[in-house]
Amino acid sequence: MCARFTPYALLIAELVRQTEAKMDQFDSKRDKRRFVKDLEDELLAKYDKDMRKLTLRQGKLLIKLVFRETDNSAYYLIKEYRSGVRAVFWQLFARMFGASLKEEYKPEENRGIEQIIQRIEYEQRLRRLHRQGRDPEYNQKPLSAGE
Repeated sequence: MCARFTPYALLIAELVRQTEAKMDQFDSKRDKRRFVKDLEDELLAKYDKDMRKLTLRQGKLLIKLVFRETDNSAYYLIKEYRSGVRAVFWQLFARMFGASLKEEYKPEENRGIEQIIQRIEYEQRLRRLHRQGRDPEYNQKPLSAGE
């Protein structure tokens, strides 16, 4: 299950980095709000169906993975980029289902998840190295019978 949601968490982390960089370019709060609203509309159009299909367990996992990748809770990100009122609304909504947007990811408390994620990251690095032709396991010449 982790493997399915890790890409979403990585995407969110990258979007946060890009958004922070872009926000610095705007002079007015109005321009910043407009940019974030446009981004939200774009993301909803692209990912809304997938997010609505999440089970409660999957949603909780995604909240933890977002924290792991951004070092910020989903609550903080909503509050920072949209508003405190929206963050409170979505936190109350999550609470109705036994979840919390303020959930932090603690590797020592989530050892199984952490092991799976580290394995996924390791495999992704190997694939990247293999594509670049730098993976030692794939670049070894087969030994001849005399060696």
